[in-house]
Amino acid sequence: MKNLVRHIAVQEFTEVKFGEVKLLIEPQVYKPREDSFLLAAAVEKFASGNVLDMGTGSGIQAIVAAKKKEVMQVTAVDASENALKCAEANAVSNKVKEKINFICSNLFENVDGIFDTVIFNPPYVPVEPEEKLDAESMAWHGGKDGRSVLEPFLDTFSPFVSPGGQLLLLQSSLNDLEKTERKLKALKFSTEVISTEAFFFEKIHVLRALKLKL
Repeated sequence: MKNLVRHIAVQEFTEVKFGEVKLLIEPQVYKPREDSFLLAAAVEKFASGNVLDMGTGSGIQAIVAAKKKEVMQVTAVDASENALKCAEANAVSNKVKEKINFICSNLFENVDGIFDTVIFNPPYVPVEPEEKLDAESMAWHGGKDGRSVLEPFLDTFSPFVSPGGQLLLLQSSLNDLEKTERKLKALKFSTEVISTEAFFFEKIHVLRALKLKL
């Protein structure tokens, strides 16, 4: 654990707060912004049971979930080793490390188990192929239509959700909310937009999808 804290301390970092949660963010890790906070508020309200935080980044969603008494265990997943080190150090400093398991995985490749709550803030900003981005920007790079990560997630996540379980998904007006709702309904999920925040160029939504008990 000391090595994790040292890993953060020797680098430049940004401090971010959400309620009682305090995070130190490395330069190459996505810094939580308004979209993260909107989703975190939904996690604070709705997360329960066995939780999966896909694309954990700094660990904000996993940590907010782990602080809830209704949450038994959290699995925090990211394809970036830097992000996982940052998230784990933040879990240590927020005193919830014992409730979080960290896994390096490209979406569900290395994930096992069934979860009552799945959380995902996918890269959703449409980006042209010729645009050059730094490491942190890749966290919001959603491909030409903003759905290059969202689509494979939607294609694979359902078997990992328990009957009656839920998905808390951050969605932007830039990447077709209605298409996502149609796809979820085809997968036998009921859907509801539970919060929205407007900006000058987009609206961001938190979509709550409940898996129907068949």
